[in-house]
Amino acid sequence: MQFDLLKSFVFEQLEKNLATTLYYHGAHHTLYVYNAALKIAEHENVSGDDLVVLMTAVLLHDFGFLETYN
Repeated sequence: MQFDLLKSFVFEQLEKNLATTLYYHGAHHTLYVYNAALKIAEHENVSGDDLVVLMTAVLLHDFGFLETYN
C-alpha cells in the first residue's frame, strides 16, 4: 500500500465532498485524530506495519460519512 497516496486521497475527499452540515466529523477532525494517534504511537513505540495499520484506520475512521451519516 502507498500510504501517502491514501492520506492525500482521504483528505482531498473529506475536504471536497463531505456534507457541509457535518460540523464535527470533518477533515479538521480527522487531522486532529491523525496527529494525536501519531503522538500516542510514538509514546507507545508503535512502528512498522503496526503503525501503518493504525494510521490507516485513523484516516478511514470517518470516511464512510462521505456516503451516509446516521
